[in-house]
Amino acid sequence: MAGREILTFTVYAAACLTLPGMLVWRLLHRGRERPLLEDIVCGTIVGSAVEVPVYLLGRAVGFPYAAGLFAAAIALASLGFPSGRQLWRTRGRSRPRTHWALHWGLAGVVAYTVAWLARVVWAASPTVGTSLRSPYVDEPFHIALTGELRHHVPSEMPFVDGVPLFYHWFTYAHLASASWLTGLEPVVLLRSVAILLMVVLTVLGVAVASNRLSGRSWPGLAAAVILVVVPTVDVFGWTPWSAGWAGPRFLAQLLYLSPTQTFGTMLSVLAIVLVWELLEKSSARSHGAGWWLLTWLAIGALAGAKSTFLPIFLVGFLGVVAGRLLLQRQLDRAGVILLGGSVVVMLAARTLLYGAGSRSLTLDPFASTVPLAHSLGLAEVTKPVAPLVAAAVFVTYLIARMAAFTGVLGLLSSGGWRTGPALFVVAAGGASVAATFAFDHPGLSQFYFLQSGTTLLVIGAAVGLARLVPEQARAPRLVVPLAVTGALLSGAAVAMLASLFADDTAPSASSTGGTTPLAIVIAPQAFAAVLSAGVVIGFVLVARRVDGLRGWA
Repeated sequence: MAGREILTFTVYAAACLTLPGMLVWRLLHRGRERPLLEDIVCGTIVGSAVEVPVYLLGRAVGFPYAAGLFAAAIALASLGFPSGRQLWRTRGRSRPRTHWALHWGLAGVVAYTVAWLARVVWAASPTVGTSLRSPYVDEPFHIALTGELRHHVPSEMPFVDGVPLFYHWFTYAHLASASWLTGLEPVVLLRSVAILLMVVLTVLGVAVASNRLSGRSWPGLAAAVILVVVPTVDVFGWTPWSAGWAGPRFLAQLLYLSPTQTFGTMLSVLAIVLVWELLEKSSARSHGAGWWLLTWLAIGALAGAKSTFLPIFLVGFLGVVAGRLLLQRQLDRAGVILLGGSVVVMLAARTLLYGAGSRSLTLDPFASTVPLAHSLGLAEVTKPVAPLVAAAVFVTYLIARMAAFTGVLGLLSSGGWRTGPALFVVAAGGASVAATFAFDHPGLSQFYFLQSGTTLLVIGAAVGLARLVPEQARAPRLVVPLAVTGALLSGAAVAMLASLFADDTAPSASSTGGTTPLAIVIAPQAFAAVLSAGVVIGFVLVARRVDGLRGWA
């Protein structure tokens, strides 16, 4: 990846995505205090969502540079009016102050993310001849779709002449637009710069979203750490008994292998912020028409970016409407509009984008426990999985997956369980798990439902932790060091426990056709999950007892 390519893409992202998106974002927030980072991050995601329909319209009439022209038009239009010129100003804006350590902590998380991408993605798949001649099996498909959308709208399947393109293809429209505006080849965008922008925006996005929705300055760092560092608990992650593929953390090869999931995850952060604040007010008139317009743009972009996001959002809206009716005998107007509108968007997407097909997804409850059981060596590949084993795998995996999101319980405290955002997080997060274990797919694509609920659960956990920790600041200086020490000791205890049950040199049971005793795998896994949740709960109890965290609340 040459410096020229990085510079070219940086200029494109700043001028065609960040600038117009940030102007739109600021236009919707007149008079509200916000950190500059929020404007940049949310503005860039807004620009990415707007770019897709603008490019498609331009490409359809033979002008593939439409996104660049649109960005220039937005900038010029804002300069033509005094109120528009105010959107460009950064000086004099009243912004909430943030502890310097939080800034550096977030910078460290981003640096770790970039280093991880360099080691796992760029080093393994460089844009050089040898690597390009032996690509990942799906990469030619991604490049072919990008090439099709680069040259034809409406588009067809690039490998079957005359067959309409039915797929979640908005990601490839974004890559095609970027390719026209930068002159970079799709493979360079896919392997290098585009994937970096999406990943970094997701990490920073959950941070600014958590700070904004909690009204505090430290939950953003907590959200970024949870997203990047905390995976599904797997105490055998370095042994033959590992099932790490089944529930990877956000930083996984999936980011490169499935650009549609990466793009959808980035867009989901924007949709969560917009929807959360609508549900928090619960009135359809609490926000102006511009806010609603941007909300539907984000939901529509999400529907075309990855098909697994909108269904769990829809269940979340249904949970809000039903929950408010049952618990408070009130009709949540914003929830009703979001539910009804999302049904329309999903039906339209199913017809126009997916051709009313199921993409080989079938209803098969608990089918996902079968590959999990096989990978853990709990059942022989040639024999059916026993019901007891399937139940144990499901319960343990559920606990291990949700341990990182224990902070969501904070949303339910002090009557919060009756509010729209809490109902949305619980219902949509639960739907992501339920769909994973309710459906089956030949390529295990049902696990994308689980991945699609990650950003919502991360933001919910961070905001929930903020609800549990008092806002008034005063605490002994030893609270943070003690919390960090406790976390390190807990991790050491988990590692020691795992070493007692695992043998790095032994072949896995699944590879030899044998089986592993159920307790050997399930007991440490469950213990590690409970211990992780205990660390979070213990920290919250200590923080509450010492009257908050000084300088951090």
